[in-house]
Amino acid sequence: MRKSTFALFFPILFFACILLPSSVCAEKSAVVKPQKSIALGTPETCGACHTRILQEWSGAMHAKADPEKDPIVGAYYKYFSEKKIDTGKCDKCHAPIRALYPVETKGNMELKKAGVNCIFCHSIYGKNPGEKHGIDFYKLDLLKSPAGASKNKEKEEAHNAEFVGIFKHVDICAGCHQGGETDYYAKGKPKTLCQQCHMPTKKNMKLADDGPVREKVYRHLFEGGHSETLLNLAASVEGGARKENDKTILNLSVENFAVHDIPAGFPLRAIYLKVVGLDKNQKPVWSNYEKDPKTEDPSGYFALHFQEEDEPYVHYVKDVKPIKDTRLKASAIEELTYEVPSDKVETFQVRLYYRLLPKSVIQKLEIEGEFPRETLMFEATVYVN
Repeated sequence: MRKSTFALFFPILFFACILLPSSVCAEKSAVVKPQKSIALGTPETCGACHTRILQEWSGAMHAKADPEKDPIVGAYYKYFSEKKIDTGKCDKCHAPIRALYPVETKGNMELKKAGVNCIFCHSIYGKNPGEKHGIDFYKLDLLKSPAGASKNKEKEEAHNAEFVGIFKHVDICAGCHQGGETDYYAKGKPKTLCQQCHMPTKKNMKLADDGPVREKVYRHLFEGGHSETLLNLAASVEGGARKENDKTILNLSVENFAVHDIPAGFPLRAIYLKVVGLDKNQKPVWSNYEKDPKTEDPSGYFALHFQEEDEPYVHYVKDVKPIKDTRLKASAIEELTYEVPSDKVETFQVRLYYRLLPKSVIQKLEIEGEFPRETLMFEATVYVN
């Protein structure tokens, strides 16, 4: 039995509640927490037994969601701070523990910088009614044993973990991810859960290092727009081409394999086609754009569109609404036709790219350093008949 060891270890190091009997407090009647963040453990505390999960989480964007670790998030915090805009709203998703302890300047600083972590997620015990974002979306109890999706007896023996139904629903993600699949689920469309793609299960693995092998466990990879692996599976392009008089006609079909519109998540992301026509010597004779896919080939540019002056503010708790939506629709195929004013094209090089931020915003935020600005999702060669 693992209960006797872990039952003592977990409450002391994870919540430390027995050391702080008077620290229970409530905020907005939906949050129960210790008075000081020092009373909480860290992801490494959980990783003492859940080594694999800690390793997966540590490489995921959830672990890097705070401004100290993500260059894009850090640039936004700096930009907002310079303009005297409260970044506390950002903390509610990007640094939830910091949002729960906004005035605390000492204590467990590492936990406050630990992005979206196990302590926060596994303290969710339900949904807080109403239109809310981030930590306000949930009912939180940081004094209870950790909540989760498993009903296994071994889990109960380990640290009296409680099964909570929200972990089997898109609402566990919806507090922060309100621009993707969660919207479609709410509208009664696809019934696929976020977890099925972004936390895929693995068979015959251990949840805890000294626990039993389970039939299946959820991975904590949280792959999305920063994952080349997932992007390569999200869409494909097929096509055919023919010569017609002094022109070349190219027909393309762009298919979205996701059950939500893409790109999803951060509203300034974009997906776009780069098509190059090559002659018999494989030299370029035509392309669908030279510098800007958005203005030069709007039919092959898939994104939410905003006024340029509003772009730096579009994700500030949805204060700014898009003026147009040309994203690839859920599980849909987009048909495109290009009339190339040349009969010299013998093959087309077709590439589908994913971009995190437009150049205009990168310049405004003064983002420096290397991070993926453009990812190749799919490529194909189309021969002219």
